[in-house]
Amino acid sequence: MALILLEGANSENKMVVEFFGLPKSGKSTILREIDRKYSGKGIEVMLSKGYYVSSVKGEGLFDKIKLFFRAFVKKPLNIIKLFFILNKNWISVKDMIVKDYVKIFFIRNSYLMAVFSRQEKALKLNKIVFADELLMQSIFMIMQRKSNERELKEIIELLDLRNNIVIIEIDEKERERRSQKSLREGPVRKLNMNYFKEWRKNQYYNYKIIKKIILDKGFKVKKFKSLKDFIKYELKHQ
Repeated sequence: MALILLEGANSENKMVVEFFGLPKSGKSTILREIDRKYSGKGIEVMLSKGYYVSSVKGEGLFDKIKLFFRAFVKKPLNIIKLFFILNKNWISVKDMIVKDYVKIFFIRNSYLMAVFSRQEKALKLNKIVFADELLMQSIFMIMQRKSNERELKEIIELLDLRNNIVIIEIDEKERERRSQKSLREGPVRKLNMNYFKEWRKNQYYNYKIIKKIILDKGFKVKKFKSLKDFIKYELKHQ
């Protein structure tokens, strides 16, 4: 497993560390381990609930809506455009029915709202925050078709990334094995399977372009061989 930390020289949110990577690359596993080992030591872990990331831990529905509108007020045009791009970016498969489209519409739009709520929640916490399913990861939900560098650069600019980012990668054969297993369990089973498989394939295609874009953005890049070394570095440099 590789942990690649990207630190933005002009980052305003250095306390927020966002985990980014392909599905089943180990993001949640690492975050649970951080939570188990370092909880109560000035570190907060925010874990999502898969593609139904409609929850913000410790917040009720009204609080989540308030958090979203707080984000919206900061960048209204950006957020409107992101929702517009999301809702015109669909995958077409032969066996899709109206029920499938309605379900996927709800998942995608509620997901993006939750991402902005979670981002605001993370900014409110006066401690180091490690989280998955924040701004970078939302690109996979917004752009479900295969995209090009120009389109993905536009999304990244609209997201206005200011968190530090950790890219998580594992051996591709192992990630694919985990992905195949996930097709048989969890909330994925409630989606149109052909749609889901096409989306997963497109994620891998888009990921390679996204990684190239963010590595070219002038981040300070630091690689870690172990989780322990990574946490030690974060605690020292915050």
